[in-house]
Amino acid sequence: MTARYAPKTPYKFVLNLPAHIADTVHLTAEEHGAYLRLLFAYWRSGPPKDDDRTLARIAGMSIDEWAEIRPMVEPFFDVLHGQWLHWRLDEELEAAYDAINKASNAGRAAAKARWGKGKSGSQNNDKCEGDATALRSHCESQFQMKDREHAPRAGANPKPKNPRAKASKFVPGDFEADVRIAERDMGIGGEV
Repeated sequence: MTARYAPKTPYKFVLNLPAHIADTVHLTAEEHGAYLRLLFAYWRSGPPKDDDRTLARIAGMSIDEWAEIRPMVEPFFDVLHGQWLHWRLDEELEAAYDAINKASNAGRAAAKARWGKGKSGSQNNDKCEGDATALRSHCESQFQMKDREHAPRAGANPKPKNPRAKASKFVPGDFEADVRIAERDMGIGGEV
């Protein structure tokens, strides 16, 4: 059995509308509002104390107003051990906490499976780190090859592919220079 009133309150307040309407059709608007506020407080904080000041405050009424409607609202609760208990809401809360715990356990199990634990987990991490290192060195070598293709050769006078294009001054990492080189290689753009 899960803790009934854990700090993490379920987000959804479930209200069986047909049953609620059937049970409360005889209440005035004021009585119904007080009953709903008691249910909301119960959902959020657990059963309220059987104390007229506390109950009036939850209902948003003065103590005199509360004293007037208490006889109509009290039958919806079981007043036991100094608390107002609501068996239907207890069942809903129990189901909500079970769902929260089930989802939490499933998430924990999924994370454990994803990240692995123990020996097999470290082997997987080693493989991933090795793959990442290999990919990085592969990418760096590809960029170095591209840089060598565009870098001027020592003592050589390369012929431009486009007769109108002139030899360029390539500075690795210079964006404008890279654009000019690309335009020259494609035979477009202005003078280089």
